[in-house]
Amino acid sequence: MKLRLLTLAATAATALMASSANAAVTSAFFDPLAWGLNAGETEITQFEGRTLGTVAFNQPGYGLSGSAQLFTGSVGGVSAAPAVPNTASVFDGSGHDGSQYLSIQGGQTATLTLAAGGLREISFYIGSIDTYNTLAFHYADGTSELPVMTGQWVANHTITQSNGNQQSGNTNGRLTLTFDKAIDRVVLGSSQNAFEISEVAGISAGVPEPASWALMILGFGGAGAALRAQRRRQPAATCA
Repeated sequence: MKLRLLTLAATAATALMASSANAAVTSAFFDPLAWGLNAGETEITQFEGRTLGTVAFNQPGYGLSGSAQLFTGSVGGVSAAPAVPNTASVFDGSGHDGSQYLSIQGGQTATLTLAAGGLREISFYIGSIDTYNTLAFHYADGTSELPVMTGQWVANHTITQSNGNQQSGNTNGRLTLTFDKAIDRVVLGSSQNAFEISEVAGISAGVPEPASWALMILGFGGAGAALRAQRRRQPAATCA
């Protein structure tokens, strides 16, 4: 967990982005080779299926479409299986994802449609991120389309690099983004081969933040104490 704490500390400044265009992203961090989910997250998909339209989701209401491909293994110049830790369920024995993953090749896109209500946090386990990989997000309330984030943007706002290294923890790991309000759609793209993603997870916009839970509990406790105090102040009933 030390590495994760260093990651969070190194990216704490992203809570208020320097660029107003990206101000909707309240935080962004990258955990090198971190297969495990973040606290409070639920896994959405590991991209198992015959086609994008038949990819299996762990929750209802999600969809995947586009021109991207589902890929297994690595082919030079085409697609590279993400590097994963040996504790990952998809570890192939040689340091990579041995299962099927999403591969977005040059000129292709993949659109992930989120369940009703959207997400306030989303994370991707990505492989060998490059500067030409892109992520675009859409608000659930339809107010605006968020600016496209490139692999270079990710490198600038987290501790990762975007040089396409297929082994390093600096380019393979979990990218997490949180937003100021719910998102309901993600468009992933790449202008060159390729953008590889092993898994997606997130936190529903309907799930209160831990701080919100604490305030709610305190509120209920305060209401209960006030009710008990009121009952003690009421005079006891007398018999006629």
